[in-house]
Amino acid sequence: MGWLGFASRLRLTPVQRLVVLLPVVSVGWYAVATWLAPALGNRSLWDVTGPASIATELTAFVAFIVIDLKLGGARARLPSLIGLWAVAAYGIMHLIIDYLVMAATSDANWDAPPGTGYLTAAMMVLCGVLVAVLGWRAGRAGATSVRSGDPVLAGVATPAD
Repeated sequence: MGWLGFASRLRLTPVQRLVVLLPVVSVGWYAVATWLAPALGNRSLWDVTGPASIATELTAFVAFIVIDLKLGGARARLPSLIGLWAVAAYGIMHLIIDYLVMAATSDANWDAPPGTGYLTAAMMVLCGVLVAVLGWRAGRAGATSVRSGDPVLAGVATPAD
């Protein structure tokens, strides 16, 4: 939900902002599908959440392209891309990488190796901390830079906007 507040303040056109916010829809779909999974009977969790995981990756990729092309300067892009990485943590590629890393580091022969999900959770926390720190720094620097006409943070909205 933090992505809604962060991405809605980016200096983008309304259509571009809508595209950047699309990954939240698929993450919400994933959450609702997971919550409703027991009520859907004997279907596997993949049958229920698989399409949402794929949609998360696809919408995050499109949002990445918009952020990369439309936000000016690395100082504006970096917090946005890190935040997008955290939002896309429920995507299929992120889940597969997490599974493969845990399977490679464990001798247990289980369907889901011990520790699966820890890497995803740790990356989400790290991304949240980085976005908070970088966003705070950009906001403090942007309060003086944007007012003085410095285009360094032209992609980040400041409280003065």
